[in-house]
Amino acid sequence: MLARTLIFTALTHSALLLRAIPKRCHPVDVLLKPEHINSQSKLTFLGSTRKEAICTDSVKMSDETSPNWKDRQDNLKSRLTPMQYFVTQEKGTEGAGTGEYLKVDKEGNFHCIVCNAVLFRTDEKYESGSGWPSFWDLPNKDSVRMITDSSHGMKRTEAVCAQCGAHLGHVFDDGPKPTNQRFCINSASLNFKPTE
Repeated sequence: MLARTLIFTALTHSALLLRAIPKRCHPVDVLLKPEHINSQSKLTFLGSTRKEAICTDSVKMSDETSPNWKDRQDNLKSRLTPMQYFVTQEKGTEGAGTGEYLKVDKEGNFHCIVCNAVLFRTDEKYESGSGWPSFWDLPNKDSVRMITDSSHGMKRTEAVCAQCGAHLGHVFDDGPKPTNQRFCINSASLNFKPTE
């Protein structure tokens, strides 16, 4: 059981992404399913539009001290490159113009490097001049989740894989029509598979 302040965001009706703030203030994301919340948990919603809540009672979950959390991190570190791990798990950013998928001229899909979910297609890819692969739309609106990011003294929209929570990049409202969106995505978070 964990007795400390927990902040979580609704992913779907069947699962929640939990952000635990340990004593040393290092955030940890954990997939929390409804059965993990015990009947004594008191949830106070911060706002109906944000779908976030704070729980200060005990919640049964895996935190950074549990073997499952450490095993997952060790597994990811062993199968991802250091840059892929830095980008997807530590919300890092690869250098502008350095990404493997900045220029792709084949038809195909871009998958999440962590869980293999289809995130983007070359049909929606365009050259934005930003130095990162850019997409003006999603093939499936449920494949990428947007989160408010207030880090580094800026207010931005972070793009994460809806299936596993891996950090992908950011979304800006300076893209082409009809969406006016620019999904500015790190190549290190993607795996390109050409259409056969």
